[in-house]
Amino acid sequence: MERKIRAIIEPRLADAGFELLLVEFRAGSGRASLRVFIDLPEGGIGMQHIEEASRTISALLDVEDPITSQYSLEVSSPGLNRPLVKEKDFKRFIGEKVKIKTNVSVAGRRNFYGRLVSFEEDGAIIRVETEEGTAEIQINQIARANLEYDFEKKSQ
Repeated sequence: MERKIRAIIEPRLADAGFELLLVEFRAGSGRASLRVFIDLPEGGIGMQHIEEASRTISALLDVEDPITSQYSLEVSSPGLNRPLVKEKDFKRFIGEKVKIKTNVSVAGRRNFYGRLVSFEEDGAIIRVETEEGTAEIQINQIARANLEYDFEKKSQ
């Protein structure tokens, strides 16, 4: 469902200047929810951007109607702990603090916290400098990756 929704909304959001980061669809015993995270390539997201993107997404989903049950739509910015989803995200945020959770054990661990030091396109491998040393993680091993706000770096 998430891929289908992404395919419907991503081109129009890109035309409007937005970057689609993440689509999360949750169907449960109650009302389903659709969460969409957007960003701007340069600068931050304001309420006017959220409102514009929300109207665009809502109109597209009304026409395409991929979700047959009732649902609530939530459009938001990525926040301080922005998710890293695409290869370009890892390239863009080299030098920043990250938190990585892998879907398999890598060097005996599944959770990594440290500074993103490199991205190797050949093999799609990231390197994260942790307190224990440098970890090499393949992109396809990552279950979830987020920036971690670096208060020390930002206060300088």
